[in-house]
Amino acid sequence: MSKNTRVVITGLGVCSPIGTGLKAFKAGLKKGISGIRYHEILEQQNYRCHIGGLPLLEQKQIDAFTKQYGLVKMKGTGIIYGCMAGLEAWYDAGLELLPSKSSQAAWDYGCIFGTCTNGIDAIDYGISLVDTGNVRKMGGRTAQQAMNSGVSAYLGGIIGIGNQLTTNSSSCITGVEAALEGFNRIREGKSSIVLVGSAESSHHNVWGGYDGMTLYDDFYALAKGYNDRPEKGSCPMSTGANGLVPGSGGGAMVLESLQSAQKRGARIYGELLGGSLICGAQRAGGTMTINNRQSMEDVIGFALEAAKIRPDEIDLVCGHLPSYIMDVYEVQALAGALKRKGNDFPYINALKSMTGHCFAASSSLELVATALQLQDQFIHPTLNAEQLDQEIAAIVPRSKVPLKSIKKRLNIVAKTSYGFGDVAGCVMVRHWPEGVK
Repeated sequence: MSKNTRVVITGLGVCSPIGTGLKAFKAGLKKGISGIRYHEILEQQNYRCHIGGLPLLEQKQIDAFTKQYGLVKMKGTGIIYGCMAGLEAWYDAGLELLPSKSSQAAWDYGCIFGTCTNGIDAIDYGISLVDTGNVRKMGGRTAQQAMNSGVSAYLGGIIGIGNQLTTNSSSCITGVEAALEGFNRIREGKSSIVLVGSAESSHHNVWGGYDGMTLYDDFYALAKGYNDRPEKGSCPMSTGANGLVPGSGGGAMVLESLQSAQKRGARIYGELLGGSLICGAQRAGGTMTINNRQSMEDVIGFALEAAKIRPDEIDLVCGHLPSYIMDVYEVQALAGALKRKGNDFPYINALKSMTGHCFAASSSLELVATALQLQDQFIHPTLNAEQLDQEIAAIVPRSKVPLKSIKKRLNIVAKTSYGFGDVAGCVMVRHWPEGVK
């Protein structure tokens, strides 16, 4: 294969605060529901922020899933979310699992599935046993789940992956990074199919570090003043945005060479055109928690160049938009890179207004939402954005931030993503006409 090889999306999977499974997730997107709720344990642990978004899974659902796939003594919620999303995407693509007794691996199938802290549940369990002198009760499963690569390792074993099997970790851009790494591997001819995605655990110790973190000056990272009205807490681009709302879940896509997809007669959601991954080096105003503003703009320009498209071809931006000052910086970066403002500015929306910030899982969930919007030709709403931030309103008209789902003809969507460590990513996705194989 060559750099002219086209890469398409043939499978999607999701486990999110607004729905687990594509049907529920798509319905949540179109209805504009909030998956953010009050969590008593956060108040008990003396957190400032008592609200968050996590998948509402009943224990019997988890037990049935882990039993079906032999996930013994599974404590890692992030691994469960990732495996649920990954396997749904695999089946959605019309692919099968390699029989467990097979003498060969699926040498042409790869998996790049990221996380930040998926192992925290198992680590917490292990520490409690060690500290009480019960290390011998731990068992080998704890170490397997504690390692960051646990999610891809479990997926690889269940599916029978024989190509590259990797867990990446780059803060909030992890999902976009996984997608672009999978895209590049297919373009280089090293694999025909790559399962990509990311997941994040829902353990309160994941959220604890953010609750005590200041992003700049005395500004705490998590939302303030919304404990009694959780559904209002995540309000990207609005005057009320004063911190992110933590979340968790998992999102996944099957990427495939167009040649392979056509040969299989696979359904195609959209085409990945290319993108960019860069870092602002924590210089020129960039820090560990706030992005270098030039790099925020540059990554969009580089993505346009890589995808070989013009700024005026972008119909929608599925933004990072975490619900604090970075919202303003992101919109300003888009205006600078696209040379568009006012009525010429593309539509823009923020999934985090519904799910909260699912950290490593966030950009994968947003990519799944991107593919679904392209497939069904709609734009999901941004909740709580009735009153736009003054600096954002100077660039983006009210009509370009829908408060309710709207039908809209979409051809190209830009997915922007930024993260701690001053990292930045952007990927361009194009609509695949219905009926075209």
